[in-house]
Amino acid sequence: MIDLDSTTDKSSIKAIIYASPVLTDLENDGRLEIVQPTGVGFTYIITASGALHPKVKTIMTDSVLAPVVATDLTGDSITGMTCIVDLY
Repeated sequence: MIDLDSTTDKSSIKAIIYASPVLTDLENDGRLEIVQPTGVGFTYIITASGALHPKVKTIMTDSVLAPVVATDLTGDSITGMTCIVDLY
């Protein structure tokens, strides 16, 4: 079990997961990673072996409310990610 975001009932921003996880091969190694954004604003990447990706923990500006989109954004054969955040 992986502990993503920890909050309490008194926290102003709760660690709620609004968005569905996305499965994608970010490292082009034939193995799928899980990309999971959270209501606190972090996006976690979980490797195929079940561990948090050692190099990636992205801070967003606010709660991530929609799934991350993982695709080749620039046509360079490298998977990039983008998402929508709640700025209000």
